[in-house]
Amino acid sequence: RIGIIGFICFVLGNIFFPISVFAETTADVYLETTTNLAQKGEEVEIVVQMKGNKTAAFELYLSFDPTKVEYISGPETVNVQEKQVIFVWYDERGGEGAKEGEIARFRFHVKEEGIANFTLQGDFYNPSGEKIEAQLAGTTLKIGEEEQNVLEQAETDTGNSTEMANTKLQTLRID
Repeated sequence: RIGIIGFICFVLGNIFFPISVFAETTADVYLETTTNLAQKGEEVEIVVQMKGNKTAAFELYLSFDPTKVEYISGPETVNVQEKQVIFVWYDERGGEGAKEGEIARFRFHVKEEGIANFTLQGDFYNPSGEKIEAQLAGTTLKIGEEEQNVLEQAETDTGNSTEMANTKLQTLRID
């Protein structure tokens, strides 16, 4: 009997109080870099993006390799430990200013060549205060010689001088 009564209450509740009771509680949260390839001494930005939901509060942990990159800056309330950036944020307007798309941006200085991995962990909450089931994804940053290798490969492929090989470049980045 309780099962039938519960079902009837569920059906009547959805008829008289539809929607918003079951807010969307999933999202993709991922990291993007402003460049896929960086050189030693450059600065890069790591952007935290949210797709599929809005967040009114979150606590995120951005881990990085301190031998390859050094944290420079980010939002005011950031706490940086040895190899992790901790950022806690909540919407002071009670959910009216909930964020989607870009939710945070961090700047790093490139120290050494190699591959720098960035990983993301955290808890995210929608404007209704419900925890969002976030699918988290990190990113990698290649640091170093790859630009030179592209020129050398083009020269080898064409058998021409570097000057001729440069005519096949699709992208040229100048510091």
